[in-house]
Amino acid sequence: MKIKIAIAVCCGFIQAAFAQKDAAVKAYNYENYRTAANAFKTLVATESTGENYYYLGNAYGFLGKWDSARWAYDLGIKADAKYGPNYAGMAKAYLSQNNTTKAQEYFGMAKSTTNANKDVNYYNWLGEAWVNSANPNPQEAINILNKGKDINYKDGNTYFLLGEAYYKMSKGGDAVNNYDLALQYNPALIKSNVRIGNVWSDAHRYAEALAAYQKALAADPNYAPALRGLADLYYMTAQYDKAKETFGQYMKVGEMNDDMRYRQILLSFLNKDYATVQTQATDLLQRDSSKLVMRRLLAYSAYETGSYDQGYNQLSTFLRRSDTSKIISSDYEYLGKFQRRQGNDSLAALSYERAIRLDTSRKALYDTLATMFYGKKNYTQAAKYYNVKIANSKKPAIQDYFSLGRAYYFDSAFAKADSAFMRVTELSPTWPVGYVWRARAALSLDNPDKPQGLASPYYQKVIETAATDSVKYKREMIEALKYFGNLNTLNENYDEAMKYYNRVLAISPDEADVKKTVDAINESRKKKKP
Repeated sequence: MKIKIAIAVCCGFIQAAFAQKDAAVKAYNYENYRTAANAFKTLVATESTGENYYYLGNAYGFLGKWDSARWAYDLGIKADAKYGPNYAGMAKAYLSQNNTTKAQEYFGMAKSTTNANKDVNYYNWLGEAWVNSANPNPQEAINILNKGKDINYKDGNTYFLLGEAYYKMSKGGDAVNNYDLALQYNPALIKSNVRIGNVWSDAHRYAEALAAYQKALAADPNYAPALRGLADLYYMTAQYDKAKETFGQYMKVGEMNDDMRYRQILLSFLNKDYATVQTQATDLLQRDSSKLVMRRLLAYSAYETGSYDQGYNQLSTFLRRSDTSKIISSDYEYLGKFQRRQGNDSLAALSYERAIRLDTSRKALYDTLATMFYGKKNYTQAAKYYNVKIANSKKPAIQDYFSLGRAYYFDSAFAKADSAFMRVTELSPTWPVGYVWRARAALSLDNPDKPQGLASPYYQKVIETAATDSVKYKREMIEALKYFGNLNTLNENYDEAMKYYNRVLAISPDEADVKKTVDAINESRKKKKP
């Protein structure tokens, strides 16, 4: 009976140990390295195997703790002097600390544990070390791994590491080819699908990236690296609701650090969940006041909820205390927004310009600047920024030239306005409104006492183009017809004038000024009759 109980207890310990090992390996494969390090540190207390120490050392390495990694590899060597990977791990740790001489010594020790002429794993150990050290040498890794292929060209791990090396060299095509081969020879290497997704995502080929992440998740719906990559993909494609949902799934299986918490709060902001931003960011900031980046999201969120003074104070504190390398374009954009709310357009303009200097792709801010000054009737400044926007656009829009023309027009720079409206009519030759504004600019350049009819060709184009939709462009048609009626009246061409006035009244019978002019012409004609 006692023997049976002892056997049962022993089996229980064995099962618990296996479960503990499986959990630790799963955390490592899910790239939850802090969790993995803690799990293996516990595990080696009861199972001090070379393999367990190797996992522990690698986990520390991915966390950037190279002294701890070297400690783990060293204990692994002492636990099992014939387990080669720990020697390669020690070499990797020394490479990470720029000690190539010691690294080569341990590479030599790794070779002594196996028959390098027949064991592809030896080349994988070395390749992994060169790829994943803090000072990687991808080309050296490729040279070594290719030697391994000569021994066994069907080893999936070799191709995965080759993919990693090419990825670090920014050779996306070569990386994908090798990740594909890794999957071909070892379909269980689903991390290859994640890496393929990362390559395509970096290249902005989002459809291919999505397919790759989905393949990984089809194999393991909880695979944390795939969920993280997919959440990032949705974020980059502005699918913020899906990004938040996917990141929520990641949080259940992935490791949460400060970077992950920031992403979580950022996604809440992008989904306009400002209450959650306020709660979570405030909580994190209270626990650690050094997390200044939380003030950024608190400031942004405060602006969006109308708490302008509170938001301005948060953002000012963030900008004042943060290293300049941590400041991004949107920080100055929001600073400009707060300054506009304070009625300080001059400071706002400076902030928007700083935002553009930090991110030259933010061309839309020139439009914000122009619109801001236009709204304040500062047409000189508005025209300045519309011009800058046009100069920085590969293909300026019709609206850009139209807005520029109107800014010039209201600034009484009629010749410049005419040039801008000319571009409008060139880009949209069937749009009556463009001709109306060019006509107005020309009319302003004409002599009001002795008009030369400078606006005539443009108002004629208005009549031609507005006729295609007399309802939509009724106002433009009336303006053009009135112009010709008035011009002919000034030149005493009353018969011609009456033709245009009658057309106006046929369209809009209640035009009081036209009726008054028609009555005056008719009265004048009566007086001239004998």
